[in-house]
Amino acid sequence: MDISVIINDRIKSSGKSQAEIAKHIETTPSQLGLFLKGEASLSRKSLNKLFEILEIDLMMYKRRNDLAKRIATTLKAKQIDKVMNLTREDIIALTGENQLSLFPMVSDQEFESLCESGLVDPESTYNYMKDLIEYYLTSPSIDKITNRLAQTTVAKMETTRGNSEIQGAGKKALAAAGLAAAGPVGLAAAGPVGWLAAGIFAVVRNRSKD
Repeated sequence: MDISVIINDRIKSSGKSQAEIAKHIETTPSQLGLFLKGEASLSRKSLNKLFEILEIDLMMYKRRNDLAKRIATTLKAKQIDKVMNLTREDIIALTGENQLSLFPMVSDQEFESLCESGLVDPESTYNYMKDLIEYYLTSPSIDKITNRLAQTTVAKMETTRGNSEIQGAGKKALAAAGLAAAGPVGLAAAGPVGWLAAGIFAVVRNRSKD
């Protein structure tokens, strides 16, 4: 699905007219209309304002990614190189990152159902966050991840867990680092908002238990 279709649906459900939206994002109704038809583009400024008025919070993905990085950095400084045997409360106590408690824990089966449904963002779960923390914790260099390094890191995680069901995790985790750093426009340019809701940054599909 094209991103313009998704945004068009959001405009309709917002109760605002296209003319009102166009005025708010500092463009013309005709330009917005062409964008919604997939026949034109919007400026970075207008696109950011459009996400704002429609309450499409793409920065949420960057904030989650940054939280995982901070936790991994703190754990590395404490010479802790694995989180799979730690509880959520253990990690919070070690890092002081109380925001981690906001992420609900679900069963492996429930997580798979979230991923398959495409209706609820699986990245909002503790299951996803724990794997993302593990990914960054296992990476030799958190802020300098190359595609090869990502693949090597995920391979190490796979060996540690004793499973072979991590599918494309290296590229997806690399996307999490690269696209999240790009900001809301960079994220939007990567594909439809629906991709994000479906968990484009998911590190693994085979969940590890607490």
